[in-house]
Amino acid sequence: MTLTFDQSTYRNLLAEVAPVAIETEEEYERVSKIALVSSDDI
Repeated sequence: MTLTFDQSTYRNLLAEVAPVAIETEEEYERVSKIALVSSDDI
């Protein structure tokens, strides 16, 4: 199975959430919520 994604959606996600190490529980919660919402677009 090949996973595909919308490049525009992915670009917008990266603009909101720069790929950095998650160091706190608060950061994890924030990024998790964004990832869940963004997964609806996939």
